[in-house]
Amino acid sequence: MNQWIQNEDLDGSQFFLEGRSSVLVILIHGFTATTVEVRPLAEALFSQGFSISAPLLPGHNTTPEDLNSKKWQDWTDAVIDVFKIYSGQYKHIFIAGESMGGLIALYLASKYPQFKGLLLYSPAIRIKNLRFSGMIRIFKKFIRKKNYGSDDGVKPGELPWKGYRVNPTSAVFQLYKLQKVVEKRLGLIDLPTVIFQGKLDTTIDASGAKFILDEISSQNKELVLLENSGHCVILEKEHKYAFEKSIEFINKQLGFAVNKSD
Repeated sequence: MNQWIQNEDLDGSQFFLEGRSSVLVILIHGFTATTVEVRPLAEALFSQGFSISAPLLPGHNTTPEDLNSKKWQDWTDAVIDVFKIYSGQYKHIFIAGESMGGLIALYLASKYPQFKGLLLYSPAIRIKNLRFSGMIRIFKKFIRKKNYGSDDGVKPGELPWKGYRVNPTSAVFQLYKLQKVVEKRLGLIDLPTVIFQGKLDTTIDASGAKFILDEISSQNKELVLLENSGHCVILEKEHKYAFEKSIEFINKQLGFAVNKSD
């Protein structure tokens, strides 16, 4: 048994689902999480005929020590590699991410304007006290999470999550660096964008969603506030609504004209 991983028995490896259309959605999980976090959303999108690629970010689903050894560029490069593999195979590629995965999606969107659209779920552009992570990592390698205990159970209406029970502090500092890089690049983004943010989020500063909305250059953009959701909106009580709105957004960008056999 790995004491560091919550819901260790679940499959958190990378996966690919081949759909029936010319549309691919790249789904990026969050910090310390695994692909378990994005699989329910992936299956909802796959049911619409879309192909799905869900990479496992370096340092995740292994050990907290492994994650502490990674740089933010390791995470972004892993997703760039996925994009390059599929960019010649699919006519329409959307990029989506949860929390830190949202930051990575923003970074790629600022570099590759050929994406068809951008979907963000609780993007971690602002986290209180993260600026102190550079100092904290000198004294502590890990900090146990307050919002994840020893209980691997799932609350009614919610879906399971798999990932580390601790925040590796050197990796947290890399997350902070990624925040700063992305913040400077927001004005370069001119893609259709939808942002989902839970009003009960205590993991990140929820005002970051509006900040992103205001800073990106996109004219086609929307903020969806979820009244009864916390941080992981794609697993919590309103996840079905988030899925429906995600499908609606993708179809809108496609002009409702993509043939499932295209």
